[in-house]
Amino acid sequence: MSTDESRAALFDRIGGVDGVRNLIGRFYARVLADSELEPYFSHVELEKLRRMQFEFFCAALGAPIRYSGRSIVVAHHGRGITRPHFQVFVEHLFDTLREYSLDDEERYSIISRINTYVDEVIGSGVGLDT
Repeated sequence: MSTDESRAALFDRIGGVDGVRNLIGRFYARVLADSELEPYFSHVELEKLRRMQFEFFCAALGAPIRYSGRSIVVAHHGRGITRPHFQVFVEHLFDTLREYSLDDEERYSIISRINTYVDEVIGSGVGLDT
């Protein structure tokens, strides 16, 4: 199976468009309930965030939907997000993914894709030229 086929299979396994919408809703319910992470979202337009995350996750999972938001580095610049905060965020995602009929390999594959953005989110060694 090619990488693209593997990604599309994950999109289908999560439940397609409806599954990703559900995932975003459940995931952000956890994130926003976390007193450590909630302050990062206090001035964020949540509907726009959910829309951008929907596009981001669809694209990451191989759906024919493109992410139209700002670059990751620009969207997170100046927010003071640390590696430990990013880790807590990812742990909430992993816990949310446990609610889906995915095996561990599939869950870790999704987490691995998200982890590739850690430097861009926390601003570690990434320029703002985008």
